[in-house]
Amino acid sequence: MVLIDPVCRQDFCCENRAALLRLLAEGQTPLALPEHFDQQTPDSQLADFISLAKTAGMVSQNLTLQAAETWLDNIAHLLRLLTEHTPGESVPVPCLMVYAAGRPARWDASRNRVAGLDKQRRRRCD
Repeated sequence: MVLIDPVCRQDFCCENRAALLRLLAEGQTPLALPEHFDQQTPDSQLADFISLAKTAGMVSQNLTLQAAETWLDNIAHLLRLLTEHTPGESVPVPCLMVYAAGRPARWDASRNRVAGLDKQRRRRCD
């Protein structure tokens, strides 16, 4: 079984670490970054983000700056895989396509970006 979540890739594209931190701050546990966040040095941005994340219970209280760097590198790598992935040809196997009813309108194009899935969706599966 394969689960495909055709999200809007542009929502997860981060040009730099500051953009990644802003994206994470808008997540399930929102963090209020300082107004001067963009003017801070990268180290200060990270320190402020981690402090806020610890207070919100988003990360362990024992998280060091070095461990946070590794954590962010891993997240950035996974998001690059998501945003830069190019799907290959579809495999001709029976499948069941399930779509979320309440996704934002801007995500419609991402569903169509995956080659051949709409054709497979219309096939009967026994």
